[in-house]
Amino acid sequence: MQIVKRSLLWVITAAVPVVIAACYGPAYTFTKSGRVVDRTTGAGVANIAVSCADPVSAAASGDPGTADGSGGLLPDVHLTADDGSFYWGGFEPCRQLKFEDADGLRAGTPYPTRTAPCGDARQELVVDL
Repeated sequence: MQIVKRSLLWVITAAVPVVIAACYGPAYTFTKSGRVVDRTTGAGVANIAVSCADPVSAAASGDPGTADGSGGLLPDVHLTADDGSFYWGGFEPCRQLKFEDADGLRAGTPYPTRTAPCGDARQELVVDL
């Protein structure tokens, strides 16, 4: 009976990480956080699409993150929160992040698209638009 209990415990212990990865996906390898602020007021800007503009990997082709016009976004794009804070994560290293106004045309005040170097992952990035 003891062997059955230990075997069952081993199976459960081995299966839990697999179930978590299947439900939520693997954790990002490369991350960057920060805040996007308005250049004139200093207030946080919501709904800015953050994507990798310059991936380190030569295998990446094209622009992996762009607002697609239908209100949706292509993969690897993260939006800023109401206070302008963002968290970008990816599986490939990135040299520069692109900040693009995802709803500027609907809001009536489009912000220009900017890029900023990723730099050290431990330091927060502040981007003014």
